[in-house]
Amino acid sequence: MIWLLLATLMIFSNPGEEVRLNLTDSAELRVDDQCIFFKETLNSSANLPPGLHELVIGFNCTPGDKMVFANDWPYAIIRVGNLNSSALDNASKIQMELLKTKKELNSTFEKLQKIKEELNSSLSRIEKLEREKRLLEIELTLLNDSYRDLSAKYERLSRELEVKRLRISEMEDEIRALSELSSTYRATTLFLVSIFIGSFTATYLMSRKI
Repeated sequence: MIWLLLATLMIFSNPGEEVRLNLTDSAELRVDDQCIFFKETLNSSANLPPGLHELVIGFNCTPGDKMVFANDWPYAIIRVGNLNSSALDNASKIQMELLKTKKELNSTFEKLQKIKEELNSSLSRIEKLEREKRLLEIELTLLNDSYRDLSAKYERLSRELEVKRLRISEMEDEIRALSELSSTYRATTLFLVSIFIGSFTATYLMSRKI
């Protein structure tokens, strides 16, 4: 394995080896040959932060110069050497299978991460619903207590109202009795007054004759 910093414009490597690129700023990197790929993305392009990043020279790479671009500007040249064709062919097949497996694993991992996020989101919703349920149960308990208090108050007021109705009925009976008594009293008074006036008149007339 060859470890080189991208302080020079030319990097020498062979199929199956790895090289390091040292970025001082974030950049979108791209290799013009897909036989070279970044270990972080398993692709020939990547958006990378500052720091060291590894590139894998695939066993299926043909000899020659491979250009690395940073934000579409030439950044480095990787000169790939030559290996024994028979060994290179076998190694290339193995590496392609490994690369395929890694991509499948990465895809599976991303799916698992997505499922994990969905699960966490579902758990958060469940916790929220549980909190709302507890609050509703507390509110329902308070409403039941309030209902019982209001029911007791209603029954008490109903009894008081019934007592007052009975009292009003009694008072109405008393008023009617007093009204009848008053009518009798007025009639008696008028009768006595008329008798008194008649007696007075008769006495007066008799005294005039004498």
